[in-house]
Amino acid sequence: MNNVNIIGTITRDIELKYLPSGQCLGSFGIAVNQDYKNKEGVKVEKVSFFNVSVFGKQAETVNNFFHKGSRIGVSGELNQERWEAQDGTKREKTVIGLKSFSFIDRKSDNQDNRGQNAPVHYEQQAPQNNQPPIVDVDEDSIPF
Repeated sequence: MNNVNIIGTITRDIELKYLPSGQCLGSFGIAVNQDYKNKEGVKVEKVSFFNVSVFGKQAETVNNFFHKGSRIGVSGELNQERWEAQDGTKREKTVIGLKSFSFIDRKSDNQDNRGQNAPVHYEQQAPQNNQPPIVDVDEDSIPF
């Protein structure tokens, strides 16, 4: 089974590219914070950074609703990418292939850089522990 679910903050605006077939390919970075206490009982914050790729209509949807600094829930699969750099060295990285996503920010926090609220139709789960609501989006209900 290859499945990963994380909640984090987008570290760079979504980059869109269109393949010769016309299919959209998007990529962005996400930072995930993990807090724990060390042996001495001191709180330590660890930050992990991941690359995310997304295809098709979903890439355009993510681009329309999220930007650098937005919080997002990501579900997908891990993919190992390997290539040879121009200097001949072999490189590799692990990328999360996005299958679905969730809005984590409140609607008022999830504004794009132009200050416009995104017109989203969704079912909202009740907030817990004074945290912003987690919202799952039915992609078919988004008007594009």
